Amino acid sequence: MLSPGGLDELAGRYPPGALVPVFYRPEAPEDAALLRGLEGADLLFLLFVATLTLLGFLGMYALVYFSRAQAAQVAEFVVDGRTHVTLNALSPMVTGWCVMAGVALVLYPLLGLATQFHPSLRTAGLAWGFVLTCGVLVTWWTQARMVSGEWDLILDECNRRLSLPPMKNQNGAFERPARVELDWTRVQAVTLERHTRKDDKGDTSTHYRPTVTFLDARGEVQREPIAEWSLEGRASALVLWLQSRLANSTPGREP
Repeated sequence: MLSPGGLDELAGRYPPGALVPVFYRPEAPEDAALLRGLEGADLLFLLFVATLTLLGFLGMYALVYFSRAQAAQVAEFVVDGRTHVTLNALSPMVTGWCVMAGVALVLYPLLGLATQFHPSLRTAGLAWGFVLTCGVLVTWWTQARMVSGEWDLILDECNRRLSLPPMKNQNGAFERPARVELDWTRVQAVTLERHTRKDDKGDTSTHYRPTVTFLDARGEVQREPIAEWSLEGRASALVLWLQSRLANSTPGREP
């Protein structure tokens, strides 16, 4: 659908009395058109439709993700003899989709208002390219970060070490900017902490922190959170898994 500005621009291509090319089917001359192929407005409209479709898919993914939260399981894998647990909430692909949806939501109205929703084919193509490039780059970056193990919880059973990754809270601020290495024979307990906060509007939210209680070099009791999530099931699963691993790897130890 063309905007009033787009209709004026289109009408300007065909002034009264001008000779213009007409495309038609020889077997059905009444089936004729002045334009054929894609226009910039078509691509811009497709960007809008694709964004709504992607948002719908992400909404369904969120429903499934939250519905399975209470049955969450810890996905562990071994790298160089050490057990890793990825603490990322979203997969690289889903993260890329979220970024594409966000970029498209911002770009569509800006480009539409700037061109009266009738951009050139090149401009609309560049918009599509920008959205897709953002999604691909974020997916690649997230995947590379996960593969590096930088944000994994790591258990080194041979050396009895527990490595906690850098940690951000729900506001995106670093609470632990670098890894913390623990001697797991000095770990006293692994527990689940609940934290309730109020935002500027007075709304409350609860977040869950799997937390390690341990003795430091001076023999003093310290506590260090592993991660912070909004899903209790996911946090509880990690606590139970870590309790079991530490108990099984340390003779005589109770969870």
